[in-house]
Amino acid sequence: MSVYTNLSEEEIGRYAESAGLGKVLSAAPVSDGIENTIYRVETERGTFILTLFESADDERVRDIGRILSALAARGVKVVAPLGDIIIHRGKPLLFFPFVKGLQPAKPTKENLRSLGREVATLHLGGVGLEEKVSPRKLSGRHLAEKLLPEVSKEANIYPEYTDFLLTEALYQSRVPEESLPGGLIHADLFPDNLIFGAQKGEVKAILDFALAGYGPYLFDVCVALLACVYLVTSDSEEREVMSKILLEGYESVRALEAGERELIVPYIRRAALRYLCMRLERGRRPSESGVVKDPEELLRVIESFK
Repeated sequence: MSVYTNLSEEEIGRYAESAGLGKVLSAAPVSDGIENTIYRVETERGTFILTLFESADDERVRDIGRILSALAARGVKVVAPLGDIIIHRGKPLLFFPFVKGLQPAKPTKENLRSLGREVATLHLGGVGLEEKVSPRKLSGRHLAEKLLPEVSKEANIYPEYTDFLLTEALYQSRVPEESLPGGLIHADLFPDNLIFGAQKGEVKAILDFALAGYGPYLFDVCVALLACVYLVTSDSEEREVMSKILLEGYESVRALEAGERELIVPYIRRAALRYLCMRLERGRRPSESGVVKDPEELLRVIESFK
């Protein structure tokens, strides 16, 4: 992820030792994402990832840590934090084990099938965790009640997108949500949050639960379809084949209900609309938001369904 807060070697060393990770040998920023400050830290005890949460308060970060620990205990391929949070200049910080693997720009068939299985495993593994962390404490920006006001906000700021955004918001206002099966969802299943094995192509870890929340399972499925299929190829036949593989992987663990199947396209459009708004918002403050990705490619995905 991009670095918004610079940490000195002395600070990183002090924090690593307090987390029980031993003496730091080297530390380098990781600069290809958009949410938090990330450092890769080598110590005498191994390789770790330092994450400084830029917008989440310490209570939310603790909740995320509890969820990750619970999911890992249930066999979900997530990376649980090491120790409690550390506060750096008012911002919470955690260390995580480093997971070695690949982040392919275009997922293979094996990647997609495994991803489908692991997303379903995550959904089933999250059942009952609301007893540990209340749904109200987690993000819900993907939900209609929060997404649609964001769409209206961006429509007022970007006149070139006004008609498109308001038309899509009207469409989304009619898409069912409460009737769908749901629970804990990741809500950000993009390739930079996934680690795959080099040989078999299996998911080794699902990373970054900063945007996790409670909502329809279908939203997670469709974010994965958007990010790992629709944004990596524009060929309609290839999209169909890749989507089928991911969905088959998912249904090998959890079968989609008929009502979910009928809403796959609307929810891919919802995911694209959500990320379109996020990219527009971040585009207004490029010096603060790290990598600014192209909003037009999301617009084109939505248009491809019309």
